[in-house]
Amino acid sequence: MLSRKAQQAMIEYIPVSSREIIARFRGKPLNILVMQVYAQTADSGDEELEAQNSQFRQPREQAKKSKVFSACKSNDVLLKPGVDIIQKVVVHIDNLSPDCTEALLHDYLLSNDVQVLTCYKAKSWLRVEEQDKVTAYRVCVPLTEREKIFDPQIWSEGVIIRNWHFKNEKRDQQVGSSRNNNGATSPSLQTSSQNQYTDPTMSPPPQTSSQIQHIDVTASPSLQT
Repeated sequence: MLSRKAQQAMIEYIPVSSREIIARFRGKPLNILVMQVYAQTADSGDEELEAQNSQFRQPREQAKKSKVFSACKSNDVLLKPGVDIIQKVVVHIDNLSPDCTEALLHDYLLSNDVQVLTCYKAKSWLRVEEQDKVTAYRVCVPLTEREKIFDPQIWSEGVIIRNWHFKNEKRDQQVGSSRNNNGATSPSLQTSSQNQYTDPTMSPPPQTSSQIQHIDVTASPSLQT
């Protein structure tokens, strides 16, 4: 049973099975996802445990989705979109030779069958003493081109490709407001600001391989010819 305050904060709940339920609540600065599980005991076999873990992962990913894009392209569909929406992915390409230009990078990606929407020069995320020796770019491509641009076979050794880190202005304002009111950042905001890098103009904090898709093969920082 939930209190009246918890009931008012609840966004949705998903009864996954007789052993699992997922609930989402409104929170500040972030919403809260709660998953309650009645798990198998240690006496269960490996197959039963693996089947249970697989069931747990699927609804968790579904609960994270707040937006769904349709994929049906049939002309028989009665309801059609007013405008075409292109799902995009933005990447940061770093440790390129100083001779590399926007036009050169754009043409290089096209030659490798990667469609480019935008390509802008950006600040390198390498160490400060190395930034003057390299160039970096912010490249936007359709989501369907993600695997192609992250393919290490099209890049020379030493070039780094990773997901772009967007600045979260709303969270920055909340952090600043908390500091002004209390003189210090609240623990929840401090944890949130530490867990997500929000300023693309500065070098990002160290991240694990599970947090970013990182291609880093050390050697000559130049495009293939």
